[in-house]
Amino acid sequence: MVDRKEKEEHEESKHKPVPCQHCSASYEARQIQEHAQNCNMRPKQCPYCELELSHDKYMEHIVLCGSRTEQCPKCGKFIRKADWMLHQESSCGLNATEEFKREGADKVAVADL
Repeated sequence: MVDRKEKEEHEESKHKPVPCQHCSASYEARQIQEHAQNCNMRPKQCPYCELELSHDKYMEHIVLCGSRTEQCPKCGKFIRKADWMLHQESSCGLNATEEFKREGADKVAVADL
């Protein structure tokens, strides 16, 4: 048999309604952590602009934000934010003149065949 004090402590620690810090919906204390990890209103940070927005708006935002371009200071090309790291790890070491010469040489080689 469970005494009254233990039952009250159990009710308080496991079943008391607790509001979600992100969406204010109430869940039992034992469920709030799982909800908070999956809540559509939980904050996420955009990897491109570092804006913090709710999870439900995150995917739409990163598609648009990742499509923005910036000019590479090394090669002069305009690169999508989503492709920036790959660009930096690949042929970005070429300057614009070297790249133009290389592309032109490739076209000449194909034309000579």
